[in-house]
Amino acid sequence: MRGTRHVTYGALALLLAGCGTALPDSQAVPERSASASVEGAAQQAQRLWERTRPSAYEFTVDVMCFCPTYGRWRITVDGQDVVDAEPLDDQRGRRPELPTIDEILDEAVRAETTPGPTVEARYDPRTGVPRSVSIDWIKNAVDDEIAWGVSDFAPV
Repeated sequence: MRGTRHVTYGALALLLAGCGTALPDSQAVPERSASASVEGAAQQAQRLWERTRPSAYEFTVDVMCFCPTYGRWRITVDGQDVVDAEPLDDQRGRRPELPTIDEILDEAVRAETTPGPTVEARYDPRTGVPRSVSIDWIKNAVDDEIAWGVSDFAPV
């Protein structure tokens, strides 16, 4: 029994030692799904984004919500402002308020640091750009969820 316990603890120690290996880029945010129980993933991504943010950039965003900004959009940002937004699906008419990368990260951090919401998110490990963020603000409520899928990010 005693020998088995030592083998088990030894195997556990090897497993944990493997989990602690450093990433090649110590500034990188690990690419992983994050929920409110994984504290700080959005904050880490936000800090990384603040260090790597270009002065102007474009990205495609799929907005999923019960709101006027749903759909697929190609967004151009200069500084902190959306300067162009082109609908990539059948959205027509008035251009609604659409988010910058900073605003998506702000919402993810707010949800992550507020008790109650469920947050599922993936971030680019080199830039902090969110690849996907899904927030359910109130469990078992309808129409409060919002999600963004970000792709085709490029500095301009």
